[in-house]
Amino acid sequence: MFQTLLNISSSVTRSPQLRWVLVLAAAVQLSACGGGGGGSSGGPAPAEGPDGLPIPGQGAGAPLQSGQYQIGGTIEGLEGEIRLTERSGAELTRNQNGAFVFNTPVETGAEYEVEVFVPPVGQSCTVEGGLGTVVNENISSVKVSCVKNDIRNTLSGEVTSAIAIVTDMDVNDPAAPFEENNSFDSAQPVASFATIQGFLTKSATAGNGRFSSGKTPETDPADYFAMTLSAGQRLELQIVDFDPAPGQERKVDIDMYLFDAKADLLTNSVGFGANEAVTIPATGDYVVLLEGVAGSSKYLLNVRAGTNASAGDMASDRVRPADFVPGELIVKRERSDSAAAPAHIAADVGSSMPELMTFDISGGTSAGLAFDGPASASVPEEFTLTDSEIEANQQLAARNPDAFTRLQTLRKMKRIAREPGVVYAEPNYLVAPTAIPNDRLWDRQWNFANIRLPQAWDITTGLAPAAPVTVAVIDTGIIAQHEDLSGQLVDGYDFISSPEQAGDGDGIDPNPNEELNASTGFTSIFHGTHVAGTIGAKSNNGLGVAGVSWGARMMPLRTLTERGETYDIIQAIRYASGLANTSGIVPSRRADVVNMSFGGPSYAQAVADTIAEASAAGVIFVAAAGNENNDADFYPAAYPRVIAVSAIDAANRRSPYSSYGGYVDVTAPGGDLARDDTGDARPDGVYSTSSEGPGQTQSVYLPLHGTSMAAPHVSGVIALMKGLYPALDHDGVMNLIRSGQLTDRLTDTEFGSGATQGTTVSFGYGRINALKAVQAASRLAAGTDVIPLPPALTATPSFVSLGLRDSAKFTLRNEGGGSLILSDLYADKSWLRVNSVNGGLFGDYNVVVDRSQLGDGVHGSTINITLYDEVLGTFHELQVPVSVRVGSESVAGVLTSVTVSLAESRTQQVVRTKRIGGNSGSSARYEFTDVPNGTYTLSVSSDIDFNGESCSVGEVCGAYPVLGDAQVVVVANESKGNLDLVTKLRTGVTASE
Repeated sequence: MFQTLLNISSSVTRSPQLRWVLVLAAAVQLSACGGGGGGSSGGPAPAEGPDGLPIPGQGAGAPLQSGQYQIGGTIEGLEGEIRLTERSGAELTRNQNGAFVFNTPVETGAEYEVEVFVPPVGQSCTVEGGLGTVVNENISSVKVSCVKNDIRNTLSGEVTSAIAIVTDMDVNDPAAPFEENNSFDSAQPVASFATIQGFLTKSATAGNGRFSSGKTPETDPADYFAMTLSAGQRLELQIVDFDPAPGQERKVDIDMYLFDAKADLLTNSVGFGANEAVTIPATGDYVVLLEGVAGSSKYLLNVRAGTNASAGDMASDRVRPADFVPGELIVKRERSDSAAAPAHIAADVGSSMPELMTFDISGGTSAGLAFDGPASASVPEEFTLTDSEIEANQQLAARNPDAFTRLQTLRKMKRIAREPGVVYAEPNYLVAPTAIPNDRLWDRQWNFANIRLPQAWDITTGLAPAAPVTVAVIDTGIIAQHEDLSGQLVDGYDFISSPEQAGDGDGIDPNPNEELNASTGFTSIFHGTHVAGTIGAKSNNGLGVAGVSWGARMMPLRTLTERGETYDIIQAIRYASGLANTSGIVPSRRADVVNMSFGGPSYAQAVADTIAEASAAGVIFVAAAGNENNDADFYPAAYPRVIAVSAIDAANRRSPYSSYGGYVDVTAPGGDLARDDTGDARPDGVYSTSSEGPGQTQSVYLPLHGTSMAAPHVSGVIALMKGLYPALDHDGVMNLIRSGQLTDRLTDTEFGSGATQGTTVSFGYGRINALKAVQAASRLAAGTDVIPLPPALTATPSFVSLGLRDSAKFTLRNEGGGSLILSDLYADKSWLRVNSVNGGLFGDYNVVVDRSQLGDGVHGSTINITLYDEVLGTFHELQVPVSVRVGSESVAGVLTSVTVSLAESRTQQVVRTKRIGGNSGSSARYEFTDVPNGTYTLSVSSDIDFNGESCSVGEVCGAYPVLGDAQVVVVANESKGNLDLVTKLRTGVTASE
């Protein structure tokens, strides 16, 4: 049977077979290695002496091929190892006197030049007869002569910290500078934009580090940092050594608490994952407490610019995130006998209902919270307090007793949550209704605010009144065990019929999990898992990312690895649509929507017919428009009955890779990893679910970009609509798109209007608008074109970052209902002015700063907008955070104690080291004296946890001239200075980051 191969490879790797409908940013490091310059063939063997080399005076050997010859000669006076080079690029290493020859042939008429690349240690060498032209014969007259010398080589340079890198002042490296930062009074000052590398340990460390057994102190359980921060800034903590082995208990836990200048506990992040984060509620002075609960770990604390959550969403939080009742917890345990439970658990412990637990937190500051284990058990180490912890408790209790009781409540919660049999323990929170998810990476999902999803979620989150809406994801499969996809999947199927291509040892089977196929060399980026996460990742669960539709369920159908066959894809479409297929089974409930983030240039009638049959049954198809950056038709997006989606970046421009043309229906965020239009110091990719680690067991979240990432936005929005109006079909969606009820029109500055009225070449009918979509579905469900909808206020951009500019604009819109009038509009700082450009309520507003009142640094203000709905009689508030920078645009880093290493380039064996830095400056100098002739590489690394590992995650490191592109330093009887290095902080993205 003839089968057409579909292209699913990257737009960077233009494979003739497959092209992913996404663009990957790849960093490729090239390294060069020396050698003998290659072998020879094709001619008679040269005359040889007893050492196997050509005999000088008889020619360097017969030509290898017609017109090719060899270069050689003799070495004398050698007392070590010498490395010679020839103009052709050949290199030769010798450690004895006598004849030599370069094996790389040269052609007649070519110029040759023999040079000493690296002389022997303690010797200087000269070359005679090493320069000339080859004329129809081998060259054997080169003479290399070596004599002793007393030249002493020195290598030196400067190591500079990358900007905005600061190191915790009490790390485990005993050679690093030490200053306690374990309490409010000793909080370490940090700039308002910086990344802190630090170390915490709840118990004595191994080895001979600063906090090893027998040292004083033996632990470093807390770090306090003092900062001046602006409203909307974000503190993101990465616990570097978090990850436990599969199936093992977590051994590392660090919590984060935010206090204001009055020591009031404003908010906290006290999860059990590898990452914690808090958002700054208002501009002011703060103290950040990082507290080790268990284990030892390096950490990275990133002080970021403003959040990407819309200002309206921030305003909807009527209660502070940390508001709860002190001394109360809500606890749920596994069903068990009440006799086995600790005394503080109520007698109905065997019930499945969570209980309200109350406890006394007035026990003072000099003792840890009560240990709830058996009386005969020894008190675990984490339940005892060090002198520094007692002192910090006393300081907080004296400054703010209420904050101390709240902190003790959260500490108690963490300890209860770690007990055996506890399902969860959480504060008795005071909450307010909101449709904004608490997923940890929500602030990175600029793409959702771009299509008005937060406002749409105020109407529906996709939880259908009957069965959940099902979206089939025809792709590379799924990582079903991902923490943000658990419970979001229905049964799927693996339709890859080729066992070799599938990589799982058989043909089609009921397991759609993505497999890594070593036999084909395919390196997965978990494309299907990423696409599925955008559509319907588990949302509002405190993990990872949110999905477009919180209530949708995904049907993973595996048809692709680095390529896919149309026959397999046809079977997957038929399965998703409830039609007969090669698996012999059909799902109990067919898919409502099918997402296809793949494609190629070839039209296949069989695929077009299958889609038409399935569409007639009510299935809606969405496909990526392609990453070809041209207007050629791309399939399946260009088939009839398929909604084709192009990609835009965060600034609503066509993404540079995105295809365009008459077949494009709508556009959606696909991102551009080469840009940062959001201003959050990250590439503008689409964050979603992915995986890594042995057996793909680790849940991670990665930014990708491509039309593959754009299409699932549209699939998810249609799923939201189907939840409200199940009768929706392809024709209904397209009619709404054509009438402008699902999209926002974008100006196409590149190619202009399309051939069809109301379209543009790049964007079709415009950018998908989730709010408009669910409003349209609501009207369809109600059987009327006019239904009462609440106001939906938006500000674009939602966070105004002036930087060094004096003015900027934002646009105020109401994309909902109601009859609104202005009640109040003001900026909470006197140095900021705001006014309407056109004098009306909605439209553009000017924001102007007066820097004459401000000192150097980053300053923040909030624009407060209050509107009154005359129909509903309700007030609606919107807040727009603003940040302003005064003075230098960069923040100098502080170079911690680092080790500069000199290594032999061929073996990478370290031959010299030098400790420098740690003097509060941004740079320090190093020098190596008496360096033997040779080839070397230079590197530098910190070791703040003192585990002997260089350049690991959480450390600063560098190489000459730059990290990732180290170059060989040739030492040949000459000292070299200005060998400068710049350190870079090694970071990583892990689960829940």
